[in-house]
Amino acid sequence: MDTNYQDGTPHGSMGYRLCCFTLFVTFSFCYLYFYQNDVLATAQYILSHGQTHYHRLWGGLFITALLTLFQLAINSYFKLRGSIYVLSYVPSFLLLTSVTAMRINPSEGVSWGWWCWATPILIAISLWMMQQAKQWQTNDVHRITPLLSGRALANYVGMLLLFAFVSCFSNHDKLLHYQLSMEQHMLKHEYSAAAKVGENCLQTDSSLTCLRIYNLSLMGQLPHRLFHYPIVGGADALLPNGRSVRFFMCPMLSVGQHLGAVFKQHLSPMRYLELLHQHKMATPAAHDYLLCGYLLQGKLDAFAHTIGRYYAITASLPKHYREALVLYNHLRSAPFVLYHDNVVDADFADFQTIMHNNPDPKKQLTALRDTFGNTYWMYYYQQHHEQL
Repeated sequence: MDTNYQDGTPHGSMGYRLCCFTLFVTFSFCYLYFYQNDVLATAQYILSHGQTHYHRLWGGLFITALLTLFQLAINSYFKLRGSIYVLSYVPSFLLLTSVTAMRINPSEGVSWGWWCWATPILIAISLWMMQQAKQWQTNDVHRITPLLSGRALANYVGMLLLFAFVSCFSNHDKLLHYQLSMEQHMLKHEYSAAAKVGENCLQTDSSLTCLRIYNLSLMGQLPHRLFHYPIVGGADALLPNGRSVRFFMCPMLSVGQHLGAVFKQHLSPMRYLELLHQHKMATPAAHDYLLCGYLLQGKLDAFAHTIGRYYAITASLPKHYREALVLYNHLRSAPFVLYHDNVVDADFADFQTIMHNNPDPKKQLTALRDTFGNTYWMYYYQQHHEQL
């Protein structure tokens, strides 16, 4: 490796090589530390059957160091210089992509799919390309090359293309990242941090919905904040079923223990909750699960007949229970429970006004979501055709 200096600035191969080195190390570590940490942690947890745990900082440093050493070893053999120097980073980028391209799902666990056989083939092709490129190098590759010369810029552009390659082909399933991040926080009992994961995203699935319900229950916030999130699966997403609704790291048995008991037979979530209450095994958390289950099903009559067993019907009721009772009293001419709250009644009147002033369904939905997107009324309106 030669080093040339001009006006105190490193030039030649050392200058742009150091820039490429800095770009690679910075991208690799930040990518692993900030974006793929949860995927790697979950993969290690599953593959080790919970016996070992991935450390975010040391894991990112270790993988980045290995990939860097791999690049240095390759280039010590091929000795690429000039505009083709960036090729020496291709195998390291391929390994970084394959490490983070894993798929994690309830049925298959951790799987790398076609990357298992594609990675060695692609690395072999890149090594062949480097061997060919080495023969094309001219004798003037060691001349002074400013950091912003054409040759240097060719390497920087190549690095950016490799960054894009990693970003395109690695695991970027947004909902999976949300779920894995939540589970990481919950394992550490960081429930408030878990509640903030993806809170402004309108996309979700039944597993993420179930995990959020469990997390809110652990916080004692289920009847206050359940409908602040989008919901998929309705009442069927109240509990894990080991198939379509499943956790990766949080023990599923812990949900049953939290609610009061674990039954051997497979039961639907609502049947399970009703049996818990019939056999007087339900915890206070199970009371809210049952009441919220009725709300998710849109069974306002069952909700109204049940809530008095566990709550005094006053203005201090949890937010979503107050909203549900105001809606129930509006829809029933002879309600089982009479309930009025001046503030909630006024908000519901505003909700109806927006509905009536926006006959176009799309505009109506947008206007309601902007103002009342975190209410039970919004969920009920979206799930049921009965006119409010």
